[in-house]
Amino acid sequence: MDFDKLKTFYYVVRKDSVTEAANELKLGKSSISRQITLLEEQLNCQLFNRQSNKLVLTPSGELLFERAKTLLNEVEALQTSLNADQEDLVGNFRVTSTHALISTWLSLFLHQFLEQHPLLQMDLIATNQKLDLSFREAEVAIRPFVANAEGMVQNFLLRWNLNLFASKSYLDQFGVPKSVDDLGDHRMIVYVDSTALYPESYTHWPLYMKTKFGRERKPYITTNSLQGMYQLVRNGMGIGAFSTGSPLLSEGELIPVLADEMAMDIDIYYIYPEQYSGVKKVLVFEEFIKNQINKEQK
Repeated sequence: MDFDKLKTFYYVVRKDSVTEAANELKLGKSSISRQITLLEEQLNCQLFNRQSNKLVLTPSGELLFERAKTLLNEVEALQTSLNADQEDLVGNFRVTSTHALISTWLSLFLHQFLEQHPLLQMDLIATNQKLDLSFREAEVAIRPFVANAEGMVQNFLLRWNLNLFASKSYLDQFGVPKSVDDLGDHRMIVYVDSTALYPESYTHWPLYMKTKFGRERKPYITTNSLQGMYQLVRNGMGIGAFSTGSPLLSEGELIPVLADEMAMDIDIYYIYPEQYSGVKKVLVFEEFIKNQINKEQK
């Protein structure tokens, strides 16, 4: 069996898209389709149900995907083991995190890490979708805890405390909420993420926390851009939830709303596959991130 064709098949299934697999593997879409066809001919079985608009695996395709994942993970573990004792603070380093963490936190200080290690080149992947860290879609993830992540090291980094905030102009116009019951009469701006990474408890909590009879508050505006939400709240459009430690709040333009009654905590972890436990750049970067957190908390 051709290893490259197997790898192509794996990426098509993981990405659920020929286009995205082609972008990841830096191949043309026609080349991806041709490799899948040749793999099916070689195996003498159909891997996808082509009667559907979506990529739906046949039973044979499902079996091959599980076996391919195991094989490719073993190959990656072998490569990592062979290189573990070498100086590896050089070359490419792929780190993924959420859009919110990258845009409002990581991007503010990562230049310090790269200045300390000038032979490293970092790919910083902002996504709220789940990535398969077991096969080098990234070496490290910085994001909320991943449940049922077998074979992953997940080390706690920090706790993000979320509270509600509004601008002075908004509060002057619509009044200051005196209790959670008042929020039903206010304009709520909510960050909405349609991907699987965030449960609704992380994003929709201003709509349902401490409501009566389970009736959700109605959002005035929803957006999937955290920076966009900040600008909307800053411009007096409504009330939104932000981390109390977010640099977005450093200018002091927003005012806390019901801080003692409406709050949500999200724990952030440093995550990587167990086979990377001896990889120097993974360990050095974790130490750097933790040192940065300690500086911010002093």
